[in-house]
Amino acid sequence: MGAHGVVMKGGKQGGGGRRGGRPGGRSGAPARGGKPTGGTPRGDGQATGARPPRGASKQQFGGRSSRDTLPPARGAAPPAAAPQTAARSAVTVQRTLNVPASAVIRAINDPDRRGWAPQSLYRVVSLLAPRFIRLAFPDGTLVAITVTRQGNARCTVSVELTGLPAGTDERVLHERWAHALAALQDQLDSSWD
Repeated sequence: MGAHGVVMKGGKQGGGGRRGGRPGGRSGAPARGGKPTGGTPRGDGQATGARPPRGASKQQFGGRSSRDTLPPARGAAPPAAAPQTAARSAVTVQRTLNVPASAVIRAINDPDRRGWAPQSLYRVVSLLAPRFIRLAFPDGTLVAITVTRQGNARCTVSVELTGLPAGTDERVLHERWAHALAALQDQLDSSWD
């Protein structure tokens, strides 16, 4: 036996702890027969290495309660999902007109020449002459009209209807806009005479 410690196996001396002979071992663990040596005190009076007393909630010691992280109990109702609206379909109508593309866009944009449309109360949302015009109708329907030039005096007009009201009969709507494009052709024919 040495004067300052106990001879351990392998000839090393131990002083009572694991590191460099410090008493108490782990920070915060009580030394034999003594008070806890743990941690440096914080401003709130708690030691940084101290463990919470038995029965205290983790929220009092800056942690999260296990109740916050547990999954819902069996048989519990699942959280309500956000309501999803059904995607509205689109209706497309196409017709070739024997008039210049610029004449079609001018007629659609003219507030005094709207007798060809199924409803004359529409608003022009955007215009890119002589190729594109977008209309908005009072019931929420959006109509995108694309005009493709087919020579100097002929063009193809494609109409795409979106934002249709619920319960719209797409077949009836298709026929209505096919008649509208025929009426547009008649209106432009009469204006050329």
